[in-house]
Amino acid sequence: MFLFAYDMHCTNFGAIGAAAYGVGPEITSVLATGTLWTQVPDTICVRLHGKLAPGVHARDVGFVLAHGFSSDRWGVSADYRVVEFAGPGLAGLSIADRVALCNSITEIGVANVAFPPPAGSKEGVHSDPGADYLHVIDLDLSEITAQVALPGGPDRAAPLESVAGQRIDHAFLGSCGSGMYEDFAAAATVLKGRRVAAGVRLFVVPGSTATAMRMAQDGLQQVFLDAGAILLPPGCGPCAGGAMAPLGPGEVSISTAATNHSGRFGPSDGLAYLASPLTVAASAIEGAIAPAVQAVKA
Repeated sequence: MFLFAYDMHCTNFGAIGAAAYGVGPEITSVLATGTLWTQVPDTICVRLHGKLAPGVHARDVGFVLAHGFSSDRWGVSADYRVVEFAGPGLAGLSIADRVALCNSITEIGVANVAFPPPAGSKEGVHSDPGADYLHVIDLDLSEITAQVALPGGPDRAAPLESVAGQRIDHAFLGSCGSGMYEDFAAAATVLKGRRVAAGVRLFVVPGSTATAMRMAQDGLQQVFLDAGAILLPPGCGPCAGGAMAPLGPGEVSISTAATNHSGRFGPSDGLAYLASPLTVAASAIEGAIAPAVQAVKA
């Protein structure tokens, strides 16, 4: 499947083997004519190996990649390039994990993100053996630790331990990067039987009505309510930069949002950190940025 879309986060379609390009205002040309001239981008292949350690999420992998590309770790720019995932490490990633990976590197300017079609798909496009890639990166998932994107952008990622203990006032689970059922199920494993710290507001926003209904039907919604979270209607929630669940002046947030640029959640003096659903849940319990493993052991 190939499609043009208005929103740059349409890269999420890559999780199921579709090619989606965010074209912004030029979507009007697509709607009017059904076509659009576009330059075919080069492709960077990221081969994944191993498995994620406990407390580490696919969003953490995305943050490592976003920072690595932005800091020229691999000597290649991801700007207007397709990032294609491959390798044996794919076997351990769910569709939700793939969506998280697609979304986490969108903000650094990639043209598209691609995965091979899910197992069992009757149709789909696969890369040719010996395909000509601009660059190939090998990444060992077992070596990746929990990450936090510092205020200013998803590419400003750093190991969680470098900011552990930073107090928070606001936490948010949801967005197009972490709004699938599996993301909330992961956070619920950390929150179950525990309470959000005094003075912290935890907002939970399912990515779709179907996800919200499933959470209600299987008791997952109750886990969040018992923990003291605030459930909001399905959708983007505060990630879209609207007036829903904003920060107060000088407040600190940790969330699974797609981006954390200045003023994204309200006042420009607020600080917005990004992390995985596991880390956000653990931090909401502690009242400060904390690893999920610590919260589970507590």
